[in-house]
Amino acid sequence: YHQGTLPRVFFTLGIFFIVLSTLVSTMVMAVSACVKGQCGARQMCSILVHGLGYILVLPIMAIFTTGRALFCGKTAEEEDEKKRISAGKLFEVLCEALPQVCLAWAYLFYTGWPWENEEAELWSYIPFLSSVSSLVMVVYGLYDSYKAIKNGGWGALVDFYID
Repeated sequence: YHQGTLPRVFFTLGIFFIVLSTLVSTMVMAVSACVKGQCGARQMCSILVHGLGYILVLPIMAIFTTGRALFCGKTAEEEDEKKRISAGKLFEVLCEALPQVCLAWAYLFYTGWPWENEEAELWSYIPFLSSVSSLVMVVYGLYDSYKAIKNGGWGALVDFYID
């Protein structure tokens, strides 16, 4: 199926896209804060910490939000937190997940589709099935982020980064 001849650019781009969401979230939040007129040194330091910690901060926020709702019951601020988390996921969806899906499809194009190989085993369909499910999740993530931003999640996210 694949003889280990994948070009290095696939690995390089894969790593780049993992880091890209962190960099883009930091830059966009800094610009958003300045547009709101809050671009002092304290706010920029907060944005830098939250932005560079994006890969950890957002998942931890999501775990605490759902955990608190599960164990303590729903709170009034839970919906706002969900909007903020969904709005923040836009960076991950656009700058990491979508490019990773494109890389996965390029990999399949480069190595060949599993049904084209006469000796293909069941495991050879895993990259294809993974790519399809990832594409579905990207579409859902874009929709969920759009809905959150439309309902005020963006402002709450910027405020979270600033504070």
